[in-house]
Order: sequence, then C-alpha cells, then structure tokens
Amino acid sequence: MARGEDFRLLIAGFPMEYTRQEVMRLVRRAGVDDRVELRAEFISEADVPVCFAAADVLVLPYTGMYRGGSGPLLKGACAYGRPVIAADVCSPGVGRDDEGISRHARIRPTANGRAGLRGGAGELLGHDGAALLGVVCPGRPRGARTAVSLLRGLGASLLVNRHWTQVVVKNIVWATLAEGIVRGLKLIVLPLIARVFGPAEFGRFAFAYSFASMFGIVFDSGLALTTTRELAAAKGNEELLPDILLIRLVLGGVGLAAMALGMRWVTRDHALWAMIMVLGLAFFVLELVNLAFAVFRARQRMEYEFVVRVIQTVFLVAAVALVAWRAPSALNVSYAYLVSGVMTVGVLLAVMRDGRWRVRRSVRVEAWRRLFRIALPLALAGGATTIYMNIDSVLLGAFGRITETGWYNLATRVVGILLVPTGLLSLVIFPAFASTAGRVDEAFRKRWDAWSVGMVALGAYLAWLVLATADPAVGWIFGAAFRPAALVLKILAIAVLLVFVYTPSYQAMIVFDRQRTLSWALLSGAALNVVLNLALIPPYGLYGAAWATVATHAVLLCALVVFAGKSTPVRPLSGGVVRGLLGAGVSGGVAWAVMVLAKVPLWLGVPLGSLLYVAGFLGLGRSRAAAVAVGLLGR
Repeated sequence: MARGEDFRLLIAGFPMEYTRQEVMRLVRRAGVDDRVELRAEFISEADVPVCFAAADVLVLPYTGMYRGGSGPLLKGACAYGRPVIAADVCSPGVGRDDEGISRHARIRPTANGRAGLRGGAGELLGHDGAALLGVVCPGRPRGARTAVSLLRGLGASLLVNRHWTQVVVKNIVWATLAEGIVRGLKLIVLPLIARVFGPAEFGRFAFAYSFASMFGIVFDSGLALTTTRELAAAKGNEELLPDILLIRLVLGGVGLAAMALGMRWVTRDHALWAMIMVLGLAFFVLELVNLAFAVFRARQRMEYEFVVRVIQTVFLVAAVALVAWRAPSALNVSYAYLVSGVMTVGVLLAVMRDGRWRVRRSVRVEAWRRLFRIALPLALAGGATTIYMNIDSVLLGAFGRITETGWYNLATRVVGILLVPTGLLSLVIFPAFASTAGRVDEAFRKRWDAWSVGMVALGAYLAWLVLATADPAVGWIFGAAFRPAALVLKILAIAVLLVFVYTPSYQAMIVFDRQRTLSWALLSGAALNVVLNLALIPPYGLYGAAWATVATHAVLLCALVVFAGKSTPVRPLSGGVVRGLLGAGVSGGVAWAVMVLAKVPLWLGVPLGSLLYVAGFLGLGRSRAAAVAVGLLGR
C-alpha cells in the first residue's frame, strides 16, 4: 500500500480464510490502520448499496480459485457502476479476455515480489466504470454460454466458501452426500454379516467391537474437536499439527496396552482376544484418518472429507464382502476393518503431501499443555459417551448372554444410523457457529433456534417412524432369527428423540468453552448408565440394557439443558423450541396412527404418515393455540 497517498480502504464481508485479528495484524504491519475500516461480518442486503455508493473502485484480490456467477462482481460492479481490479486466479480475472475484464485490471506479482497492477488498470481507475457495465453484463448470452455459466455457478456454490449461509449449505450438501453414500454402503454390510453369521457369531463380533470401541477415546483424547476448533480460530495454528500427530502416536501405544490388559479381565476366550486387538489397531488407524477430517472441517472443506470417506467405505465394503464370500469368520471381518483403514491412510499420505503433516521429533511442552488444556475435558466427555454407548453390549457379553448381545447390538447399530443427522448437522454447524461465537446477537440466536427446532422435528419423526415399522422391518431385512431386536429398537427410539433434543445444548457447551462442565455432566451420565446396566441386565437381559440407555439419556437431557441455559448465551428452551416439541408430539401421534392403526400397507402408510407429520408440524408451529400453550408453560 502507498502510505503517502490519501485513501480510505473498506474491507467488508464474512472472513473465511482469516480471522478478524489476523486481518488487523496485517493492516497494522502495513502501517495504514488509521485508513482502514474492517467490517468482518456478513453484509446485509440493506447495507450493500451504502458500501458501493461510498466506493471509487472494487478490488477482488482472490488468492484461490473462484468461479462465482454473481456476488460482488455482478451484484456490485454492474449494479452500481464501479470499476474493478481483479486477481487473475478467479473468473473475474482469468479466461475473460473476450469480455474485456482481464486486459483492463489484473493483479500480478511484480519484479520486487509485491502485488502490482497490469495493463490499463490506471486508465480504468480514472473512469466511473460505466463502460464496464457493457463488458461484464453484455446482455443475454447464447445458450452454450448460459449452460457454462450455470455449471460454473453450481461449481462455485459447492466448492468455494463465500459467506456464512452459503458455506453452511455447501457443507451440508457434501456431508449429506457423504453420509448417504457411506451409510447406504454400510447398510449392505450389516444385513450381510447378520445373515451370514447368525445371532451367536454376530454377538461375538459385536462384543469384541464394543470392547475395542471403548478404548477409541484414548486414541482420540478430544484431539479431533480440539484440532477443528483451533484451526478454525486461526490459520496460524496449523503449526500444531506435528505436535498433534506425535500425541496421537503416544496415545495409540497407551490405548493398545490398556486394551491388552483389560480384555483379560472381561473374557478368557483367546479368539475374542485376537478380535479385540485387531479391531483396536483398526480404530487407532481410523483416528489418524479422523485427524485429516478435523483439518478439513476447520477449513470448512467438506468436499475433501466426502471424497476420503467414500473411498474408505468402498475399501471396507469390498473387504467385508470378500471375507463373507471366501472366508466367513468374525476374526476375518476384524482384519477387513484394519486393512481398509490402512489403505485409507495410504491414500491420504499420497494426496496430502504437505510439510505440516509430519511427526514432531521432540515434545514441545507448551504446545502439549495448550492442546491438553482444551482436549482433556473433551476427552472426559467423549469417554463418558463412549462408555454408555458400549458398556451395555460389553456387560451382556461379560454376563454370558452372547446371543442377546447380537440382538441388542443389531438394534444399537440401527439406532446409530438414525442418529447420523445429529453428527452430520453438528460437524457442519459447529465450525460455522464457532467462528461467529464472539458476537452473539439476535441473528445468531435466530440461527441457533432454527437449528434446535429442526433437530426436534427430525428426531421426533424418526422416533415415531421406528415405533410404527420396527417389527416388519427387522424381520424383512435381517431375518426371523433377529426378531427379538425389534422390541429393543422400539425402546431405543425414545433415546433417539432425547439425543436429538439435547444435541444443540451439547454443542453449545463446546462452542462457548464450557467443556469442563460438559465433561462432568457426561461422566455422571456414564456412571449412572453403568450402575443401571449392572442392576437391570441380570434380571431383564437386553431389555434392561435398553431401558438403562433411555434413562441415561433422559438425565443427560435435563442436565445439559440446565447447564447450557445457565453458562452459555443460548436459550435451549426458547419459545420456538418448546413450540416445536409440542408440534412434534401431536403431529407424530397422528402420523403413527396413520401408519399403524389405519391398517394400510406399509409402503403406503409410511409416505402418507410422513406427509401428515410435516404438514401438522409446520401448521402447529404457526398456530395461535401453540403460542398460547408455550406462554402458559413459560409461566
């Protein structure tokens, strides 16, 4: 920047690659902080005309590929007649010579390494930009150019980070595609294993899988969320990646050693020991993959995670299918998990050739202290979640109820599929809310309430759907030998609803740095779950384990709603959320009646009930009666 010249610079828009602090640091380094106004936020439609009316020129210094079909170029420069200076790495500056843009204003590195202007940029700055209108907006394009523009616009919407809403939608699209493909492929694997092995052998695999899963929290120790949060907060924090990799390797050794000792306490079966250790190695390898996912999420690049997840699942499905066809055994399935994980890490190492992806050769005490200060509360919270997700299957197996373990684990696997939207929406919403948590205004609260109401609506619908379809669906998909799992699935449907309701409160505790409180709440829930399972499994078997899970989630719901309401700026039980709960209950009951009591075929009852649920939920959400009920509850 020229310090001696009279100018004012307005930097406006939601920052995607830098934080506000990093931008101001660059401005101060240039010595022009008294001439720069920074509005690092989403600019509303009402304020856009003001910004362009005050500007003499629009600068688009993109450093990465941008293929937008609208945005500041068309909505700003065209509409308000402002000249443009554009970098030649984006569509405004590259490949547009035929439209006259790139030959007028282009930012290029000069001989001294600084950014400079090429061509007739000075001439362009001397005009009012009126001539540019005919160049950028030359009238109605031909059909071929229209198709190309549409494709470029779609590609930009799905590959380029522009503003908060677009980024959230983009990430939801990629995450949804990933979950749809991954879960769809795994839905092929689960019935295949169940039908090939039967309840008893499937129960052995489920026992080993659940026990090994309990040590996954040691491999992670809260580092995945910590990595996402720290890298989302500041781009410079990527220097911590070598330290995180070293910590992961150390924790891997600790976790595998603890697993080898623990498995001797719960079982004397040497075949189960082998399965547990192989699955433990597989889970450690997958935690290395999850570290890459954490980086992708921090940079809000869900498209990269989509590719890797699909590749990983294809490897797993192919390996399991080969085992089921040629050498069906639970141990061989465990090896299939390990081999697919190693192959996925190989793909990541081949693609991500970055110097930052190296292991630190020495311990940096300050870096470890910084990371563990954030990660340990998350590790305690994750450990509590892991315990109450797996302890029921482990205790069923430890009590010798292996066949019941197979039935119960099948139901919990289906519940895991039903809970996919909670993880899907959370991993998309979390970075977006974390990056704007420093300013909790009315717009933030409205977004939070909309997310909370959506979670309530989706959770209630899935719970009612399970209650209506569990019996025929389990027998048809998994076979008659697994029919006892249907009643367990119905009981666990209540837990599904509870998880959807408290997920926003759970995420609020992390977004607003209340991990310590969250960890104590989850540890208390895990302790309660262990006690309930020890009390209910011996007399009631798998049904006792199911009710223990429901009771645990009910207690967690109450605790998290109270803690989030008191220690964070969000309102977990706002009027809109309560109205959503009432609407979900009433409309869900109507949908269930149509699916079950109307005696119509399931293929007709499910879509009809679903339509009634959506219509009823939306209608009740806007009704005056629901608002009155919310007001009475608020008193």
